[in-house]
This record gives sequence, C-alpha cells and structure tokens, in this order.
Amino acid sequence: MKDEMISLIEDVGEFALDSFIPDGVIKNLPIVGPAFGMVKIGKDIHDRIFSEWHLTI
Repeated sequence: MKDEMISLIEDVGEFALDSFIPDGVIKNLPIVGPAFGMVKIGKDIHDRIFSEWHLTI
C-alpha cells in the first residue's frame, strides 16, 4: 500500500510540474520520480549506518 501511495504521489507531482513547465526538452525529463528515489536511497543509507552503529553499542 505504501509503495502504491508513493507511486501515485510521484505521478501527480510529475503531472503538476509538467503543467507549469513550457514545452521543450525539460518537460520530457522525469524529475519527481528520480527525486523520490534519491530521498529513499538516502534514507536507506542513514538507516543502515544507524543500525550498524546501534549494534556496536
């Protein structure tokens, strides 16, 4: 369910962003999906470092 909500938010965000960007090359590039992906990767890295740190205590 969580992944479906994130996917829906990405799609709506991309649609909303495309409505403000004028036609051109930039409009065809995905922006919101990769941004969400980078945030998720950063959170995963943080969680892994925290769990490794927590195990050493």
